Amino acid sequence: MNLRENKLKKLLISGRVALGCGLQGVKDPDVIYNMAHAGADFVFIDLEHGALNLETAVDLLLHAHAAGITPMIRVPDLQYAYITRLLDNGANCLLLPHTREPGEVHRLIELAKYHPAGRRGWAMGQNAGSNYQNVIDMEAGASWANENLLLGLNIETREAVENLDQMLIPGIDFAIVGFADLSQSYGVIGQFNHPLVREARAKVRDLCKNRGIFIMDVPFSLDAFETTLQDGARLLLYGSAVGFIRSGVEQAAKKLAEIRQ
Repeated sequence: MNLRENKLKKLLISGRVALGCGLQGVKDPDVIYNMAHAGADFVFIDLEHGALNLETAVDLLLHAHAAGITPMIRVPDLQYAYITRLLDNGANCLLLPHTREPGEVHRLIELAKYHPAGRRGWAMGQNAGSNYQNVIDMEAGASWANENLLLGLNIETREAVENLDQMLIPGIDFAIVGFADLSQSYGVIGQFNHPLVREARAKVRDLCKNRGIFIMDVPFSLDAFETTLQDGARLLLYGSAVGFIRSGVEQAAKKLAEIRQ
């Protein structure tokens, strides 16, 4: 079988740090190829807050594979149709937002993995999920798919922190703290350095380290990279296509304003 290897998972297991960028608000696949050539390891495709539909997301994730980087898809919520259709059509890295209870985590694993780890519906025949191969050996195909899948949780609710011990379980590969929503959940919206938020982030970090779960974080600036890595992050999600465009235009507008004075 010539199935698709999860390059991001292989990179993380090798001990390296992965860099990713967001694609929110952008549907041009040229952006993905440029991200790949610029050195990104993964592209973050957001179906929770972005306006992308499923068909467009699949087009973009296939371009990511073609460009040589891994597409990370944040699903809008825990629905059978989203999980299975994204996986069947080539996704191999999913992030679930707003997880609250262990049952949701078990359901995610159940939907995303084949037997014996889960009960994903069989779909490995000449489609993107099987790298367009017709998989005859179902046991081998299921094993490959399970091994080359990355599943992540977005810890951004008070309930998730309280249930963390039962949520960061085998089958979950990475986790990220959504500090904005977490601060809101604790009733201290916008106070990212509030003791409650800091304690929650430390709890996630320590438990991930103890259980071999990769930590994803969002450094706000290049200067924050070193501190973020020292805190244990192995996946860095830095910026977005729209953010980079806006930053470049703002710099040009500022320079022009100085000249006009």
